[in-house]
Amino acid sequence: MEELLRPRDTVESQNAFIKDSATEDIDSPMKRRARGNTFASLAVTLALVSANIRKILTFIQSELARVPLTTKNKSFASTYYSSAEITAATPPTDTAPSPPPS
Repeated sequence: MEELLRPRDTVESQNAFIKDSATEDIDSPMKRRARGNTFASLAVTLALVSANIRKILTFIQSELARVPLTTKNKSFASTYYSSAEITAATPPTDTAPSPPPS
């Protein structure tokens, strides 16, 4: 039964994320000054895009972290790997295209 609830938990988590009053707050129509179905649809769509971008950036930020992120250390540059360190750790790839089979 618990396996059946996991997809719903994911959806409810996303709903809570986009309804958060500190960010997109799609739950509050008073924050959208214009009226009409078209404007409301556009405003909610842009809010969803914004929420998705925030999630992507949070994921990238956590992947580049050397140590677990906290509210105290996430603004320090020393918390993250530098681009030089990432390049040095990446194995070289063959950039020349392979010839087509004959």
